[in-house]
Amino acid sequence: MEQKAVLLLETDFFARSGLCRYLVQQGFTVVEAAHANDALERAQRETFAAAIVNGVISVDGRQTYARGQERAGLDLVRNLKDLNPDMGIVLLCARRHRGEELLAILRMMRGVVYRIKDGIEPDDLMDALEMAIAGEVWIDPRVDLTGVENPGNHILELCRPDERRLIQRALNRVQQLTPAELVILSQIGHAGTTKRIARELGVTPGTVESHTNHIYTKLFGADADGSLRRMVLLTKVALIRELVGADAQSA
Repeated sequence: MEQKAVLLLETDFFARSGLCRYLVQQGFTVVEAAHANDALERAQRETFAAAIVNGVISVDGRQTYARGQERAGLDLVRNLKDLNPDMGIVLLCARRHRGEELLAILRMMRGVVYRIKDGIEPDDLMDALEMAIAGEVWIDPRVDLTGVENPGNHILELCRPDERRLIQRALNRVQQLTPAELVILSQIGHAGTTKRIARELGVTPGTVESHTNHIYTKLFGADADGSLRRMVLLTKVALIRELVGADAQSA
């Protein structure tokens, strides 16, 4: 299997070292960047399948923190996408950017996944990386969308047209799910991997996987979609359903 190169920009030394070791173990080639300008220079010289970017970074390496650096990560995402629109990007943030700011940016590009660092596990990172490389757009459900008018519709607009139709159809079928399946769907929407959901609910991963398969079949029908594609679609259905409210969807 061809190794994929990942550009890594993480300001915390221990986090960077851990991420680098983990990604290498997963078969990726990792190139570390010291700051935003360094990342852009490397992206101009080399081709990367993806980039993992800390949301709060130094632009040129001469400052450890300055007002406005929380926007530097978002600016770097834009610039990297300008250089290589096909590059997948995972934006890891300790601080939560404003929902309207994120939506405005993500609406203009594909292959960007926004994850809040708190509580992220290795499986979460790999899912995020695979989604970004596959061209998916995803926002951590913990992002505060207060003040965003019709946030569910905004998330739906981020989807590709074919995906949007599938999700709209699935939302109309949610009432077919059992109470247990609704719990699993909600957990999936809150960035839950199979292992994490199993741990939270006190059941086996096999039980969660079985429920997930039943949920997908009820909402989308039986097809040959891979496991990642299934989780992406189910995550978006769960998130949009929660944002617009179950009552609004059944009205």
